[in-house]
Formats: sequence, C-alpha cells, structure tokens
Amino acid sequence: MLFVHGGSWKSGNKNIYASLGQSLANDGIGCVICNYRLSPQVQHPGHIEDVAKAFAWTAENIAKYGGKKDQLFLCGHSAGGHLVSLLVTDPQYLKAEKHAPGEVRGVAALSGVYQIVAGEKVFDVPFGKDEKVCKLASPLAHAAGKHPPFFIAYADNDFPRLDKMAEDMHAALKKAESPTELIKCKERNHYTIIIQFVNDTDPLNKSFRAFVQKNCK
Repeated sequence: MLFVHGGSWKSGNKNIYASLGQSLANDGIGCVICNYRLSPQVQHPGHIEDVAKAFAWTAENIAKYGGKKDQLFLCGHSAGGHLVSLLVTDPQYLKAEKHAPGEVRGVAALSGVYQIVAGEKVFDVPFGKDEKVCKLASPLAHAAGKHPPFFIAYADNDFPRLDKMAEDMHAALKKAESPTELIKCKERNHYTIIIQFVNDTDPLNKSFRAFVQKNCK
C-alpha cells in the first residue's frame, strides 16, 4: 500500500506516519509512505505529479522488498485522500510515468477531498483560482467511468462538507457501476480518524484490511 499524507497540500511529512506503516506491516500489508512537494513551493499539478512518481517507484521496486506489484493499493488521508483519488480517476498523471490506474487493486480515501472549488480560501494557494483548473483537479469530475474499487471513509465530526463530498463521490462511482464502499466513522473527527487507524483494533482499520483482502488477486 502506498500511503499519502494530508495537510491541506501545504504541510505534512511521511516521517509522522512510521507507526502506521509498521502497524500495517505487522498485519501483512507492506506499506510505502511518500512525501510530495508542498505549496506554496508548487501549485497543482505539482503534488499529484510527485505522487504519480511515488507510485511508479513502488510498482517498479516493491518486489525487492518482498511486495507484489500486482497487488498495489493506495491510501490517503485528507489532502492525501484527494491525491490518491485523482491519481486513479484521471489517468494522465500515471500515464506520464508509463503506468495506469488498472494496476491499482483498490483505493482507500480517509476524510478525503473530492471537489476543489475555485475561490475558496483553503484551495487558493495549492490550486489557484481558475475554475477550469479547479474542476479538473476534482476527483468528482472524473468519477464517471470504470475505476479501481474505492473505500471511502469520513468521520461523524469531520470538517464541514467532507461528509457531503464523500457521499457524492460514492454516489458518482456507484452510478458509473464502479465498486465503492462508504463508511461513516462514529466518534471520530478529521484527526482522530487517522490517529486511531494505526490500531489494528480500530473498526476502520479492520474494515480496510477486509477491503484489501477482498480485492487482492
């Protein structure tokens, strides 16, 4: 599993998630955790281009570490949820690295962002204010075809609108007859949903592992 961290596309570091990688590895799920360039150093599509490169590295090198390149999964939290979702719904970024969404066995987006709205302050620095750019940076705009299975989760006390975005993304994938699961995590907020995910007793962690098991070849 390639994990992509959150942080509003402006902060975050893979080193924070070492315990997540170790926890999943203990359960038999190898984990690669990547960094990507952050705003304001770069603007879209800089972030997603870096994640595409991280996927390419994983696909081409994971066998050296005991992994199987035909059993690759993606997982991201918050902005990372946006990035992994965009990576498989808009194939141009993987195509640039000579890879394709079809190589992905499943995508888990935790408290993800699926719609980038031009003019909203949180999106101004990472995406700019061009409406067309923002729309094309939205996974929801591309969720109309056949995609890898999705595992979409959000917290019952999440950031405003993330619940509606998750529901809309799930509905769009379902309408396109693309496999999708939607989970509302009780007694969680935008931060505790990923903090508690580290524990293998966490209900979301258990559901994710079942998702991986179901979609492995």
